[in-house]
Amino acid sequence: MKTPSWERLSRSPFLSPVLRGLALGYGLMQRLRAGAYEWGVLRSRRLPVKVVCVGNITVGGTGKTPTVMALAHLLGQAGRRVAIVSRGYKRDDERETLIVGRGKEGPLLDWRRVGDEPYLLSARLGLPVVVGANRYLAGKLALETFRPEVILLDDGYQHLALERDLNLLLINAANPFGNGCLLPAGVLREPLSAISRAQAVLLTKADQARDLEGVLRTIRGYNPSAPIFRALHRPVLLLDAATGEKKKLEWLAGKRVVAFSGIGDPAYFARLLREQGAQVLQEAGFPDHYAFRRRDLLCLQEQALASSAEALITTAKDALRLPPGREWGQRLPLLVLEIELGIFADDSPRWEEFWRAQCP
Repeated sequence: MKTPSWERLSRSPFLSPVLRGLALGYGLMQRLRAGAYEWGVLRSRRLPVKVVCVGNITVGGTGKTPTVMALAHLLGQAGRRVAIVSRGYKRDDERETLIVGRGKEGPLLDWRRVGDEPYLLSARLGLPVVVGANRYLAGKLALETFRPEVILLDDGYQHLALERDLNLLLINAANPFGNGCLLPAGVLREPLSAISRAQAVLLTKADQARDLEGVLRTIRGYNPSAPIFRALHRPVLLLDAATGEKKKLEWLAGKRVVAFSGIGDPAYFARLLREQGAQVLQEAGFPDHYAFRRRDLLCLQEQALASSAEALITTAKDALRLPPGREWGQRLPLLVLEIELGIFADDSPRWEEFWRAQCP
């Protein structure tokens, strides 16, 4: 497993003091900003509907998208009308407030205009999705257009300008806080004291935790009362990117594959493939939200064929960002691993009861 670039930089004898100095300044700004909202210097605005925020305090890799999908499905089963509001990170113009999709017809706009995650949420859930840097205006548009009973605020833990009724904080149990440093010396977007704002905590990748008790102690040190749930990412099937054909996970057993992704935690993706019995010959990692080019795919194909691989495999989020064309599966199968959030069995009843109580 490769060491993350931020960690390699933080260990450098030349850059480490600089990065840590920048992290101190960044941390001070974050504390002042949070304090300004707490003391009323800056004011949050409220929407006349229940707002549930799904977010984290680290950069990437916690599983926000599968969690939003799981919550939307759970609330939909309970008869709640749900809309999703997101920033739409790394889209063409983040200043625009746009309706991604109105419901079952799926996305109305290209993923480049709305962002890969909102596009995927609209395509998979068939629910109203709105994107906007100003989450209050985006939520207002969603409310006026779709009349939801619950708005799921995707990746909004730091967006204090919009009041929410409940903060669900996601923590990657396999790598909860990185090296404990704030950006840019580490992966923390906020000081650990921000854990106190959560009304519920979900430990994702809990099956991979190296020190689960230590993580729990840290959470309880800042937030003694919020319920804590545990979850894992559960592969469900393979999808042929060219034909749409579905394959059972058993297909992976013994197969020689090349994994590639542009997500927050590419090593975990490769690990999921190995757990299904695949021989991962190569892990090709790209920047998060990377827009793949034709030459990237051609290069990956050549490398995979040279190593006698039987397939290229990527994630559902990455599949959206592949260049158009059906030729990618002609020389070598290009498969998508579909993943869902799985709540631990002994937490599941409590998880469902909690959300039905919060969103009656």
